[in-house]
Order: sequence, then structure tokens, then C-alpha cells
Amino acid sequence: MKYRIIYLIMAWIGGAQAFAQSMKIENMMCEYQTTPLGIDIPHPRFSWKLSDARRGACQLAYRVMVATDSLALVADSANMWDSKEVKSSATNNIIYSGKSFAPRTKYYWLVKARDKENILVKSNIQSFETAMWDLSQWKGRWIDNAASIDSLLAPYFRKEVQLNKKVKSARAYITGLGYYHFTINGQKVGNELLAPAYSRFDKTIYYQTFDVTPYLQVGDNALGVILGNGWFNMQSKAVWLFHEASWRRTPRFIMDMYITYEDGTTELVCSDTSWKTSSGAIIFNSLYSGEYHDARLEPEGWNMPGFDDSSWNNAAQVRASRSYSRYLGELKSQFMQPICVKREIKPVSFKKISDTHYFYDMGENFSGLSRIRVKGDRGTMLKIAHGEQLDDSGLLDLKRIQVHTRFEFPEEQIQTDRYILRGGEIEEWMPKFTYHAYQYVEVKSDRPIWLDINSLTGVEFHTNFEKSAEFECSNPLMNKILENGLRSYTSNFHGIPTDCPHREKNGWTGDAHIACEVGTYYYNPLLAYEKYIQDMRNEQVANGELPSIVPTSGWGFHYNGNVSWDAAFIMLPWYMYLYYGDDTLIKSTYDDMKKFMNYLEYLSEDGLQYSGLNDWCPYKSKTPAEVTSSSNYFQMVSLMSRFAGIVGKQADVDYYTNLSQRIRNRFNETFFNADSVSYANGTQTALGTALYQGLVTDEWRQKVADRLATKVHEDNDHLDFGLFGSKYVLNALSRNGYNDVAYIIASQKTYPSWGYWAEQGYTTFHESWNSGVSRNHIMFGEICAWMLKELAGINPDPENPGYKHIILHPGIATPLQYVNASVETVNGKVVCNWEKKKRNLKVSVVIPPNTSASLYLPAGGKLYEAGKLLKSSTEFISGVINDTGRILSLQSGDYNFELKN
Repeated sequence: MKYRIIYLIMAWIGGAQAFAQSMKIENMMCEYQTTPLGIDIPHPRFSWKLSDARRGACQLAYRVMVATDSLALVADSANMWDSKEVKSSATNNIIYSGKSFAPRTKYYWLVKARDKENILVKSNIQSFETAMWDLSQWKGRWIDNAASIDSLLAPYFRKEVQLNKKVKSARAYITGLGYYHFTINGQKVGNELLAPAYSRFDKTIYYQTFDVTPYLQVGDNALGVILGNGWFNMQSKAVWLFHEASWRRTPRFIMDMYITYEDGTTELVCSDTSWKTSSGAIIFNSLYSGEYHDARLEPEGWNMPGFDDSSWNNAAQVRASRSYSRYLGELKSQFMQPICVKREIKPVSFKKISDTHYFYDMGENFSGLSRIRVKGDRGTMLKIAHGEQLDDSGLLDLKRIQVHTRFEFPEEQIQTDRYILRGGEIEEWMPKFTYHAYQYVEVKSDRPIWLDINSLTGVEFHTNFEKSAEFECSNPLMNKILENGLRSYTSNFHGIPTDCPHREKNGWTGDAHIACEVGTYYYNPLLAYEKYIQDMRNEQVANGELPSIVPTSGWGFHYNGNVSWDAAFIMLPWYMYLYYGDDTLIKSTYDDMKKFMNYLEYLSEDGLQYSGLNDWCPYKSKTPAEVTSSSNYFQMVSLMSRFAGIVGKQADVDYYTNLSQRIRNRFNETFFNADSVSYANGTQTALGTALYQGLVTDEWRQKVADRLATKVHEDNDHLDFGLFGSKYVLNALSRNGYNDVAYIIASQKTYPSWGYWAEQGYTTFHESWNSGVSRNHIMFGEICAWMLKELAGINPDPENPGYKHIILHPGIATPLQYVNASVETVNGKVVCNWEKKKRNLKVSVVIPPNTSASLYLPAGGKLYEAGKLLKSSTEFISGVINDTGRILSLQSGDYNFELKN
């Protein structure tokens, strides 16, 4: 009662204060999630953003309070943690340092902060819930149906529970291997697809936490689970040997469901041998080929109360033994975003070839599934094939994406689902345990059926990223290229970053780090990349070596991609630090990264690396692998020197600093030719790599940049590079005075170019410039990040990571007439819009509260801000760069500049 009276008084006072104050605390997150249910780490991270329109808005101090009682927080009582007032502007990566949490408990937290005027501001109260802490707290047991791993039938499980009292709250902690589909009273729990996230199952298994309160009812309740194979029990054979993975076993699941009644009593429902199991309509499922569903076999009402399961068997408990522990990993709460439906896509065209053959064009290439509505005779079988290429007759061609598979099951075909009708009313179906990448769908049946353009819908799904950036410019082609690139990025993220979403679905590490900045700009992938680094740690062997695909069945060790591909182990933590200001990965992974660097040093020859894949899939000119491998090695060593400083290991700082200098010297001695001002064989990639990685000495930097620009002109102003060149060349040109040349490459319409793909009607990026095997790859995706870096000019400052200080360098020198762009950072939205009008230039920028920025503008003309003429003595201008541009030092706030010539 005391707390409630205090609460009312404080709420009234707080409301009056809020009316007067200008700063607000918003977007409060725990572990980068809003009100998460599944926290299973002892020291979670807190973060928030500030809303304050005043110029120079900042936070002078903060105080975080955590309690088990929300009303206690209102009364300034925090029984779990009170950070006390900390004089700091930090709003991100605030580490919990209070009492130990209890499992399955709800906690409340708030933030108090002082604004620029030293006025105290208080946030709303947020919450988070802890999950399980370790395996010993699980009461449920892993259960399966005791079938052989070669059984093709998906196992169904059910259990009925009677609840005699009204439920106050209920939580289900559940996971299944390979995938699970969980229902209560016939209703699917949650919106996740293909859960849990793919991992190395003998090291880590992720579980989900659901609030199942709304699903339960007083009286009888039916719990239902269907299991799919996923990567856990891969039955389709392919060259990557996942069918031989050490973890491969029969699908299984584990669950604890805790129920709290309104009278305060509790009940636990868990997975055990009292569950009943049988088979159902899913007669085969594979990530490579597809899912086969015989609707005639579906047990009607099997996941509803009252179903007669007397003919079903009891589930079998998976025996916990020493051998068992070798293939079943540690249970951890899944923090990364789940896979979810993002949108539905209607076909743009439809063709009836015969009454048993139909063809759909979805108008774009994407990843997901098809939902079909059909009516026909009982027993009619449909084959629903998905692909991205057509043969000479204009029909589906799957040959190119089936080259790596070794199918043995009858009539198994890549990306092809099968559905057998039960007959009667219209039937609607979409698979549960697979996904495809496609633009075209071909439906064939063994008996006549009737379909029209509305009978089939595309369902796009991928890891549930939310868009965090926008870019639009005066060149429609560039906007189309961006759209295609982002579709390629999301198509290639289903729990891990992949190379392609059809033929392989593999987590190639090279593709992951080359495309990472696309994600950090346009989406919010920190949790996903943290999980992927954990996947890499799970794969690392004793000598530090990593495989080139992660996770792996064992394929990819001792492979030529070890140096440049597995640079992801160093690059991903760096990008998370650069863009988020979060050093968690650096600190938690440092020892493993050092082990990897020791392995690379063992491979090196006098500081250089001679093994590794080269500039993968170049257009024409091939760059020696030792150039790209050695340059990546140099970059990793340089970053390790920085990382050593972050973790406080000065001896390592000195060691890696000296090693990087030796590598740089050796690289230039070996590959640089002063007479031709060139590196190695003088390709765009060789020159761009040396510039981008900082290997060129200061005295030669501009001359090498000049040589690169000349090389581009010699190549008819077109690209001539592969994977690494696609990242390095554009950025190297832009950073060294040739943004206009980079733009010429980027905006080309003729072959080879990104624009050529767009002009040909393609809607995703390809693996090769000649549009060969795969037409949905992200490895050439850096151009999307480059648009924000160099055309909009929005960049984090490496010396003040997490956009604490922002570098704004708009690409005025390009032929573009305008650019409008924004990036939602950890501190708030950064905006940089610019427009040329005749001889004048207008630039509008928004700098989030609690940050600052340096805006680079041309030197010529008179500069106005809000109609006021600015002179060099004004507060905005802090210097001139080489007499070609001015720097404006900006505090947070909105600015509108005009440069009049």
C-alpha cells in the first residue's frame, strides 16, 4: 500500500516534470531486445536512446536500477542492482553488475539520466525475464519416437493436460531437432519458422521461450509437436557430407512448460514418456529437395483435445549417456532474431500449359515457400518445383542448382515439394520444414486439376531483421541495384549468413564478412553475428584452424579459403565494435582469435600468406591469391593490435603492431613495382586491395590511387574483379579522391556490372558476372553499403565507435543530383540529404542526441545555415582539408546548409 501511494504521488510529479523537460529516454533494451523473455546470461547488456531536439543535446550521467518489484522502482528502491549515478554519456553496452538472477523470473528496470542542463530525467519501467540457467534445471527430457535415422516419416507427438483453475501466466521453454512445430489446442505457438536456429548441434542447441498464457484454457488442453529433419538429420546427400555429420540422430525435442494459476499455485508440464507419438501427413522433408505431404494420412484433430490416441505409441526418452553427450550440445537461449514471414508475394504472370501442368512467375527472386490452394480428386499428386532459371523452352531449369546434390530417394529433386490431395473441399498447404529460393514455380499433377493465378502465393521469410536504413538517389538504376542487393542479403540469412539459399545454403565465412557491412547499415544484425561467431568458435580445432563453411559436418578444413575466408573470425567482431560500440565479442573471443592468428602465423612464409582462395569469381583478370591472402592477414594482425588494447594486453599490442609493420614491409617488397606504380599483376583488385587495407605507404598512396583510376579507364570504365575487389575497389577509389570513378563503375548498365543485371530484369545479385550457376548470392553486395558510405557519406568514426562521432562525407563529386539517406544507429537516426540546384548545393543533416559529427563540404562558394552567412570564424568551421574542402564540426541537432557559388 505504501508503494502504491508513493507511486501515485511520483507519477503526478513525474508527469508535471515531463511536460517541462525536453529530453526523453526511449528504446530501452536488454540484450538488444525489448522486454525479452529468455535471458540466460548472468550479466546482460542494457541500452537506450535519447530523444531531445535541442542542439548539443547530451547525457551527462546515468543511473540504472533493477528490481523484482516495479512499484519499488518508482519509490527509488532497487533490490537487485543500483548502478548509482555514473558520470558518463554511455547509453549502450551497460553491463549488469548486481545480484545473481534466479531462473524463470521477471525483473524490472529503469534509467535515470541527466540532460545537458543537468536536469534529471526518468524513463518508463521496462522488464525482462530470465530463462533456464543450465541443463540441471530442465525437468523435461529429450524424447523421440525410437525410429531409425533413415525413417522418412516426420514424427508427431501429443499430450493432453487438464487445467482446473484459471491461468495467470504460463511459459514454455522448448526446442526440437532439427526443427519443431509446436501447437496448443491446434494453434501454432509463436510466429517462428524453421526453429531453432541452425548451429553445430553437438556443441550448442538453442531453445525458445514463449508466453503461452493466451493459448491455454480452463479444462482440457492438447499440446502437439511435429519434428522436421533440418540440418540435424540430413537425409539428402550432397558434397558437403551433412548426411555423415557426427551429430546426426533421430529428430527429438525437449520442453518445460511452467504454469502459474491465479491462486498462486504452480504446475509443470514437460516432455517425458507419457507423450504419445505416431506419424502423420509429412512423409519426407529435406532442406535440399523439399517436403512431401500426403494429406490422406493426416490424423484429423490430432492436436486438439479429445483425440483418440490409443493406437499411438509412447514416446521414448533419449538415453543420457557418455556417448549421448558427444552429439548433443549445451542448451542455450536463442537471442538472435528468429526466422519469420516478412511478406506475401502474388504472381505477376501465370500460364496453363495443360490441365496437369501450370507455370507461375513471381516477378522477383526471393527465399521462402509457396502456399497453394487446390481442389482435386483424392490421391492426386502435385509436384511443386521452384527455381530461378528457365530452359530454352521457357520452363523451369533446375540442373544448375542441383550439381552438388547426390539424391537417392525415389524421384527426389532439388527445391521440389510434393502434395497428395485428400480430396473434397479446397485444400491449402505450405511446407513446414524446408525453404527454397526462386522466381518461378512449376506445378505438375498426375491427374487433371484446375489452377489460376490466385491459386499460388509466394511467402517470403528469413531471419527477422527490421530495416534500419534508407537510401534513395536521383539515378533510378542505383535505387534498383540497392533493392536487388538487399533482397540478396535477406534471402541469404536463415539463422546463419549463407552463400546462396538454394544450391548450398552453406555459411561460407568469406561471404559472411564481405557482406557484413551491408547488414550493419541496413538491418540490425548484431545478435545474429554474435551467434555466428559462436558457431565459428564451436568449429575451431585445437591448433586454431577454422573451416571455410560454418557450421560444418567436418568439410572445409585444410581448405584453400582458410586465410581470407576465415578472416570473418576477426572482421565480424570488428564490425560489431565499429557500428555498435560494443566490445563484447572482442573480449569474449579474444583468446580464440589469438589462437587463430597463431595458426595463420604458422602458415605464413616470411610474413606473407601463399595459400587461400583468390579473388573469387573475377570477371576477367585473376589476382594472385597471395596478394589477397596476405592483405587480409595484414588487416587481421592490425585489428588484433587494437583488440589487444581493448582487453588490456600491452605485450600483445606491441607484438601485433610490430608484426603488422613487418607484413606491410614484406608485402611492398614482394608485390610493389615503383616503375609501374603497381602491385603484383596490376589488376583492379591488386591495386584496390593494397589501398583499402592500408598497405600502401604514404608517399605512394595518391600515385597508386591515380594508377587504379587509370586502370579502370583502361578497362572501359567497367569493373574487372571478383569477391574481394567488389569490396575494396569502390571504397579505395572513393577514399582517395576518385568517388566519381567509383560511381562510374557502380552505375554502369552494360556487362559486366550490377546495373547490367538490373537492366536484364534480374532482381538479385549473382555469384558470377556472367550470371552462371547461382542467381541469388550476396558476395558482391558491398555496393549497397558503399552507397551509404560514399554517396550519402554516412560513416562511423573508428576512433569513436558506435557512431559516437559521425563522419559525414557526401558524394557531391558524383553526377548525382540528389541523395536522401538515413541510418538508425545505436544512438538514434542519422540523416544526410543533399541536392544540387544549378550551381548551389543544399545539405540537410540530423545528428542524434549525445553524438557529434564532422561534415565535409566543398571549399568554394558562400556557406549559409538557416539563411545566415557563415564565415570561417563561425563555430561550425574547424578546418580546411588540402584547400579543397571544409570541415564543419557539429553537435547533435538538425542542420540545413546551403552552399552558393
